[in-house]
Amino acid sequence: MGLRGKKADRQFQYWNLRRKGMGQSEIARKYGVSRQSISKSLAAFERDVSLRLLEHAKASDALIEYYDPKKGLLLGFIPQVNNALYMLVIDSSNSIKAFYDPSIIRNKHVRKKMMSELNIILVDIYKLYGKNQKLTKMKDIFLMIIKKGGFCE
Repeated sequence: MGLRGKKADRQFQYWNLRRKGMGQSEIARKYGVSRQSISKSLAAFERDVSLRLLEHAKASDALIEYYDPKKGLLLGFIPQVNNALYMLVIDSSNSIKAFYDPSIIRNKHVRKKMMSELNIILVDIYKLYGKNQKLTKMKDIFLMIIKKGGFCE
């Protein structure tokens, strides 16, 4: 379920800033707290992110290919559904967004909406990660799926 309350909200703010590239010292100065306080908050929040992502992946019977709680990202496959690609992302509202290979979704409106959201997420992932070889391969696979669906501009 994840942490809730003011403390968790603050932890998420710290984590989100660090995910976007801000250093712990810079975050500490911004909020007027010690770097050690930021470090402890980030560690606690990352444990929560890890649990949430791994529990979701386990519930979906996904095989994890790539996992980074510092960025809030998990990529994998679901063997029971023809090895469909699977991606979990912690979004800007601290919720988990799950994306599956769009080709397995039969409802055209749902598939189009998911593909549109997925395209936005992939752009954000590229900004967060830059040139990570394994991630780039997975991202390229997802982009290829979107383009094959005809919903990519």
